[in-house]
Amino acid sequence: MSKGDKQQRLARVAPANPIERRMSKFLREPPSIRMAASVIVTATAVITSTFVARAERERAIAEGVEDAAQEERMDARFDELERRFDRLETMVGEANR
Repeated sequence: MSKGDKQQRLARVAPANPIERRMSKFLREPPSIRMAASVIVTATAVITSTFVARAERERAIAEGVEDAAQEERMDARFDELERRFDRLETMVGEANR
């Protein structure tokens, strides 16, 4: 296998990371403002989507905690209502005797 064949094989394997792909293309081709802007836009998009995904995860966790707290309050309220109905039932039963 010649040196040119090896370089062509390596060139065909694209990096998985979008920033790496853009940077590789940027470094292989003649410099241009368009390519530089493309790299910057891609990096910005990746960074922004990372922040958005993290914020969504944090919000989901916070909502889960709030939901659990609300469920506990509702359970406590229902327990109190159940005790009051039991007392009322006892009082009605004693009054009917």
